[in-house]
Amino acid sequence: MAPQKTVPGQGDVPVRRVNNILQNLRGEHFRHARNVQGKPVPSGSLSSHAHNQPTLPVNLIYPSPAPATSPSWVPGPSPPRSWRSPAMSTPLPTNIDVVTDTTAWRERALSLLFSTDVSASHSSESARSCPIYPNPSPIPQLTLLCLQLIRAICPGADLAQVVPYIPLHLRRALVRYTAIQAPLSQIELDALCKGTTHVDTELIVVGPYNTLRGSVFRKNDPTTGVHHDDTDAVEHRDSESGGSWDAVQTRDNEPLVLRSLAVLSSPLSAATVLAFPPTITHLVLVNIPHRIPLQRLPTICPLLVLLDLSYNPWLYSFEVVDGGRPILEEVGWAKLRRLEVIGLRACPVTQTLLLELNRGRWEDIRVIQ
Repeated sequence: MAPQKTVPGQGDVPVRRVNNILQNLRGEHFRHARNVQGKPVPSGSLSSHAHNQPTLPVNLIYPSPAPATSPSWVPGPSPPRSWRSPAMSTPLPTNIDVVTDTTAWRERALSLLFSTDVSASHSSESARSCPIYPNPSPIPQLTLLCLQLIRAICPGADLAQVVPYIPLHLRRALVRYTAIQAPLSQIELDALCKGTTHVDTELIVVGPYNTLRGSVFRKNDPTTGVHHDDTDAVEHRDSESGGSWDAVQTRDNEPLVLRSLAVLSSPLSAATVLAFPPTITHLVLVNIPHRIPLQRLPTICPLLVLLDLSYNPWLYSFEVVDGGRPILEEVGWAKLRRLEVIGLRACPVTQTLLLELNRGRWEDIRVIQ
């Protein structure tokens, strides 16, 4: 009698398939683990070791060593911003021409003007116990927080409706704060100036958000450099303030004129430079894209105490009209008798320049590099 073939039950088929899948997965996991460890898989050892491998990934049991530091530059275009992670962020480059539209750079560019000893020498801020901005205290003042709120809820042309209710010295603090944190637009800066050439003797122009126009100084008196609207503003403020708590004490019959001017990353025409009022004592011209007539500066602004020309690459470029000499060596520094501090950061300072700066002076000019 012929033997009958036994047909396995239908329930055994799924079990065998599951066992085969598990066995294949264990084998693949074993080979992957050997590859990670850099060891070849010996022949005939798969069946004896596959069932003894852990079921968790190897990198969770034995952490892999930290990868080598990748080079800072690789060929090809940079990845899109959406692909970049916080780990890919790089520090601020040393070349100042790369990044000039950041809060950190603007703070460094204006650090010389905002320093304590410089600020107290030319502003009415010295009449108060502590400046509003910048303030060395880690806790911001309530006044500054209120100014930030005003800027947030009244942007653009709406700021002009609020400016008449902001005291003059607080407007100046707002200009200083926004110059670093969030530069003003041309409309907002004009609103804070309120028809004059400055905000409490100070004007800060930050490009590319706004530019310094030559028409700003057209109403200046050529003999005194006083803006006619500035005198009117002083008289109007004195009549309104009286004994108010927010009134800043000023000297009797002393008009508020432009004494501090800062221009950052904004083009300056020769006509604008020649129109500077002679009352300026603190002048900051940082990262100006094009060459300006510095040779005329001692005649235009003879009362300069602070001059910051940092981060201007054209300062050490030679031209035929200069006779092959840097433009800094062509300036008549002896005419600036009141000059005390000059900023030349990221600019080479030669021994010839130092001799020209200090020629005929009792005290040497402090050079900031």
